[in-house]
Amino acid sequence: MCKKIILFLVFFITSLFVKAQVNQIQNISDKKEALTESKIAQDLEEARKSGTQEWEIAVKKKLLYEQK
Repeated sequence: MCKKIILFLVFFITSLFVKAQVNQIQNISDKKEALTESKIAQDLEEARKSGTQEWEIAVKKKLLYEQK
């Protein structure tokens, strides 16, 4: 009887931790801003203004469009 209670508690506590981690992942993905054409253009323009070299901007542009 005692083993069953301990086993139940272990499963119950484990399920609580798993649920908490899933909620954290969902909250992060909800906060992630969707990539749009204007957002990509804005990011690239900010990179140019900060002095980023054009070849680095080209790489960043490619990566951003792949994420879109």
